[in-house]
Amino acid sequence: RAAAEDESVDIIVLRIDSPGGSAYGSDEIWATIQEIRKTKPVYASMSDVAASGGYYIAMACDTIVAHPATITGSIGVIMAIPNVSGTLGKVGVTVDSVSLGASSNFLNPMLPYSEQDRKQFRILGEGIYTRFVQKVADSRKKDFASTRQLARGRVWTGEAARSAGLVDVEGGLMDAIKLAKKRIGVDENTTVNLAFYPERIDNLSAIFKMFGLGNEDDESSNSRTALT
Repeated sequence: RAAAEDESVDIIVLRIDSPGGSAYGSDEIWATIQEIRKTKPVYASMSDVAASGGYYIAMACDTIVAHPATITGSIGVIMAIPNVSGTLGKVGVTVDSVSLGASSNFLNPMLPYSEQDRKQFRILGEGIYTRFVQKVADSRKKDFASTRQLARGRVWTGEAARSAGLVDVEGGLMDAIKLAKKRIGVDENTTVNLAFYPERIDNLSAIFKMFGLGNEDDESSNSRTALT
């Protein structure tokens, strides 16, 4: 958002190195990228890994650039809920509850899960998975059935993902920047200014910041460098 609001920024290259994470968080970033694209192009540059949620946000971009060795894809959903009912039983702890409905104790970690609980939990996961696959199908201009064949949690190299139509171009960060320059009509040999969000800091400063030491830099701050 800081880059989008900066009037001196003409195009954004989103560098992704992530194995994924929260489905909700990924969808929030996806929606933000979609909104930003209305005013500025956004290119995705995949680093070592862009899987699951990492790929989820990449597919929101105008163009996806992946290194041939990038681990990408993993279009799927993993849901895990801890249950300690067995452990409690081993130490002699029992749990009682007062409920007013069949689903009032749904996924209570202190009670054994019923078969109905497991089925309902799977339905929740299937909904998220279907939404993920459909978004991929829409962004890559594929039908749902063919996209599902590429999904199911499979991972691909960047090279294989390119062949499967999951990414647009093979290359690294510099290749993505060259494509970005071309997109905004800048000659390949023309020097441009790169702004990094958030500002890059060395490891020692990062450790100090973790413990509240040193300067409290705003996350929206950025550093700039010239690049030909």
